[in-house]
Amino acid sequence: MKKVKTVLTVVTTTIVIAFMFGCQEEQSKIVQPTEAVKVEAIKPEPVKIQKPQTPTEQATKGQARIEVKKPVHDFGKIAPKKRQTATFTFTNVGDGTLIISKVKATCGCTVPELKKTEYAPGESGIVTIRYNPNGTPGADKKYLYIQSNDTETPQFKLTIKAFIEVKVTASPKKLDLKMIDNNTGAVPITIKSKDGSLFAIRSFSSTGSSITADFDPKHKAAEHILNPKVDLRRLNNTPRGSIQIGTTHPDTPSVTVTFGTLTRFSINRPTFNIKDAKPDTKIVKDVWITSNYGESFEIEKITSQKNLMEVIEQEKEGKHIKLKIQVTVPPITDQRRFFTDTMKIKIKDGYELAIRCSGWYDKKYLNSK
Repeated sequence: MKKVKTVLTVVTTTIVIAFMFGCQEEQSKIVQPTEAVKVEAIKPEPVKIQKPQTPTEQATKGQARIEVKKPVHDFGKIAPKKRQTATFTFTNVGDGTLIISKVKATCGCTVPELKKTEYAPGESGIVTIRYNPNGTPGADKKYLYIQSNDTETPQFKLTIKAFIEVKVTASPKKLDLKMIDNNTGAVPITIKSKDGSLFAIRSFSSTGSSITADFDPKHKAAEHILNPKVDLRRLNNTPRGSIQIGTTHPDTPSVTVTFGTLTRFSINRPTFNIKDAKPDTKIVKDVWITSNYGESFEIEKITSQKNLMEVIEQEKEGKHIKLKIQVTVPPITDQRRFFTDTMKIKIKDGYELAIRCSGWYDKKYLNSK
């Protein structure tokens, strides 16, 4: 029995020692350094920031459609040169944002106004038109265009109509003037009210200030007679133009009378052009000066502004004088492609005429410089 107990004690002791030794070995394994493990850093994916969409990009998600309630506006009978205003209401009936880029007018007499350019689906807006009618009596029609991102109607047409009715008339409507007649043959101008209303003349002006007239701005009547006075010197500079006569009539603030003058002399070629000119060459042109009133005349003096033009021959035939003008094409001194000159011709009684020349060099001569 004692022998068995001893054997058990030995076995137990052996097991304890083995367990302790195993724990120490396992502990040594933990403490001992192991082989280094390579760890690679993982780069994070870049974050994509989505840009906010522009109104145009948002609009492409749907389709804009413009609809104008009344695309035609008729002013009816209106007075000349009296400003009128009209409005056009439109709606975006599509499912995308309507973007208006421009409201285009076809003439300066119609001025459009628009408060904003973008309209959501179902939203309405207004185009305001200021119309300045001219002084010509009769029917008038103007067009405007709303330009937008509506693909079906990128240019929506608006129309304004009016009948310009004058309440004050001028007679004659045109003055035919002559340079040699007494006061150039200008006849009295009658300004008359068609509806019998009393009015006064408030202003009188003409192109080049060549024609004037006396009037009393305080005198009111249904009819006025004006006697035009012509300044020959100024008329020579502006032989054609118009007279503007202002009135106090509420429906006709002004009337217009045109004038034209038969000048003493005319030139069949007052200007001539030389194309593809070659430097340092000479070109000859024939020019006729004619007396429109059959006068016999002589040339007193001829001058050239840049000395490029020269009269090389002069021949008189009754009321005509034929000039043979030689133009010397100047050398190219810079890269300007053209040249000009003016010839002044003075008639013996002081009347002066002008002939102008313009020339363009051939490109090959410019490129060779």
